[in-house]
Amino acid sequence: PAFYDDKPGGPCKTRRVRLDGGGLEPVIRAAVSLAEDAAQEGRPVVVCPPVATFSGDKADEKSLRQGLVLSVELDERAAAGVDVLRRVLGPPTLVVASGGTWADPGTGEVQPRLHAHWRLNEPTQAPDEHQRLKRARTLACDLVGADASCKSAVHPMRWAGTVHRKNPAAPRLARIVEENPDSEISLDDALDELEGLAALRAGRDHPPAGEELPRACAERAANPDPEGAAWDRLGMAFRRAAGGGGADDELLRACAERIPNPDLAWA
Repeated sequence: PAFYDDKPGGPCKTRRVRLDGGGLEPVIRAAVSLAEDAAQEGRPVVVCPPVATFSGDKADEKSLRQGLVLSVELDERAAAGVDVLRRVLGPPTLVVASGGTWADPGTGEVQPRLHAHWRLNEPTQAPDEHQRLKRARTLACDLVGADASCKSAVHPMRWAGTVHRKNPAAPRLARIVEENPDSEISLDDALDELEGLAALRAGRDHPPAGEELPRACAERAANPDPEGAAWDRLGMAFRRAAGGGGADDELLRACAERIPNPDLAWA
């Protein structure tokens, strides 16, 4: 779908595509046609199909057929947010500069707003799987302060190759700034790691989880050598994550050495 991107808002145009086993060519043709029409409209239009498939004519959560990606929409400190998630989830499949910008209030530096997508190695298909994907997207958004509206897998996001025209005097092309076409994530693994980090950041009042939770937190990204107070704080966090005990010191140290950002874990 495409929507008017100015104050009156409202729907503009839609291209419906049926997938009948003939590959992605019909999707590509429809996307190009929609982008061309949007660029020629007298009013600014945002082309933003959800990265998902649907049953029926509506693109809402009740009609969601397959959730395909874990996505975040970063409006502030976008590059830093993508870097944090990269350490937790691995390389994003795609990062798109949406055409919008954000000015750092401290330095005045103008930074691009980014959309980052991690393709699932298995799409979600059942309602409980859709809920797990929404939970993972929620935790990822909370971790890096992303736009809360993208917690749902049906949230529309501006597509690369379309024109950002919110400021008619300065249109910008939404473009791909990073592409890792072979990069995929397991939803179960991603959710384990994000749940673990959420528990560490909460620091209290969460249920015991045994050794699986700190192991899930520690599985991917490395922090070279936590020092002194950082190690003490992380060690206590992992003990809480393990239910107040039960995880041996070797496990706790191995986990702490792999937390992507000690300061973030304690924010």
